[in-house]
Amino acid sequence: ISDMRAASLSLEEIRSLLELKEKSDTGQEAAESAVTALDAQIATIKEKIEVFTRLQSELLQARELLDKCRDCTNDRCFPDACDECTVMKDASVPQSMRVLWALK
Repeated sequence: ISDMRAASLSLEEIRSLLELKEKSDTGQEAAESAVTALDAQIATIKEKIEVFTRLQSELLQARELLDKCRDCTNDRCFPDACDECTVMKDASVPQSMRVLWALK
């Protein structure tokens, strides 16, 4: 149950999964209901994993760029014109970095 909560399942969703067996009249009905419910949860978790993986990649790229910014001495660009900096002019700047650094 704690893993389900950690995966962002609500208590109501977990309760519904736990009640499937007792709400069914036969083992077949219970199994069918459980498979359908689990398939839906698996699909949702798969989507979340894809989002987390993409976000992790973007944040790692942003961190690499920010490592370069640690040595920034370009007072002409900082803070309002960071997008003019040669570090940030790279076309591969991830969207998360554009948001974090308010780049255009």
